[in-house]
Amino acid sequence: MKTQANKRVVIVIGLLCLATATVAPLWLKRDHLPPPDSKGSNTAATVNESHSQTKRPTSSREPFRIISEQVTATGSLFTVAKGGQRTNVFLPSTMRGTAELLEAIAFGQNEEPKSTQRPDDITNPHLYFYGLVVDERTNALVGANIEALVQTYDGKSLAWRETRQLISEADGRFTVDVPRGQSMILKVSKRPDYIDYPAQRFEYGFVHRSLRHVPKALEPVTFILHKLKPFEPLFSFAQNYRTPNSGEPVRLDLAIGKLVKEGGDLIVSIHCPEPYTNLKPFPWRLSVMAENGGFVEIQSSPAEPVRSEYLHEAPDAGYTPRFTKEYGPNATDFDRQFDGWFYVRSRNGQIYSKMYFRMNTFWDERGVPFRIEAVVNTNASRNLQTPIGQ
Repeated sequence: MKTQANKRVVIVIGLLCLATATVAPLWLKRDHLPPPDSKGSNTAATVNESHSQTKRPTSSREPFRIISEQVTATGSLFTVAKGGQRTNVFLPSTMRGTAELLEAIAFGQNEEPKSTQRPDDITNPHLYFYGLVVDERTNALVGANIEALVQTYDGKSLAWRETRQLISEADGRFTVDVPRGQSMILKVSKRPDYIDYPAQRFEYGFVHRSLRHVPKALEPVTFILHKLKPFEPLFSFAQNYRTPNSGEPVRLDLAIGKLVKEGGDLIVSIHCPEPYTNLKPFPWRLSVMAENGGFVEIQSSPAEPVRSEYLHEAPDAGYTPRFTKEYGPNATDFDRQFDGWFYVRSRNGQIYSKMYFRMNTFWDERGVPFRIEAVVNTNASRNLQTPIGQ
């Protein structure tokens, strides 16, 4: 009898355990459901999504993800996020929006290739380039010709092996997509109405790591094409000169590129009591004045140096009568030389020019050296176009 009673107790306990295991999860899930939405739905997917959002705060290690894609008439606008940052990326309809490409464009990835990559992926990576062609008034130019010359590495040497031909779209944009390469030279033109843009080189591979170009669809590289005007007779020269170190002025005639005793267009004086030495800074002063005119300095930087072929027209205003450079004996930013680009107007507007001026304080008994390279229009015209690429 006791054995049968014990069996009944075991059966009852087992049934109670089974019921608890079945009902408890339902009770727990019921009490943790979120409130129903406006349509009365509260699915398990909603629970999981809500739970993941509260448990996963954004951090600097957040992986790259594509949030949304909006298709437009000319391409797709992606919203992407990584490392706590969110941004937009536009891709033209001619390009496939892979996650790797979007990540590189949006967050400027320029990391060393991973070991899982094939050797050719490292030496000759995939090349993307986004460009924009406009005129001097920033109007988009459709139908501009783009020639892309691609350099590849075969394991032994570099060689220019492939050329691509494209044209700019209605909004002036263009995209270069090359499966493999080391660097690229781009030539942009729209003949016969515009002056060719000087060839530009962009690096992508291992040879020039510090100069690697990072393509950004939302920030295309801009190429400005200037409307071709009737060419006017211009005079150009590149000449070295010397002036006394005592500050006594010399005069330069821009129309002939020579020093003159009277008249002229530029009055140059350099006061430099001591010759250049590596031991210590020393005082020196440069002054250049335009006779009945002035200067407009053309700003530049090491990343974007001034090129004469970009300077097609002198401005009609903003000229100052002279430019100077001076250093004292205790100057913290001391430099032993000076160089700069200027637009020059002289003789009350009869002469306009674009000029490169350079001087060096390493002088001797012949005087302080300076150099001028100039393109001059003596016809009272601001047109300084030269026939580049024509």
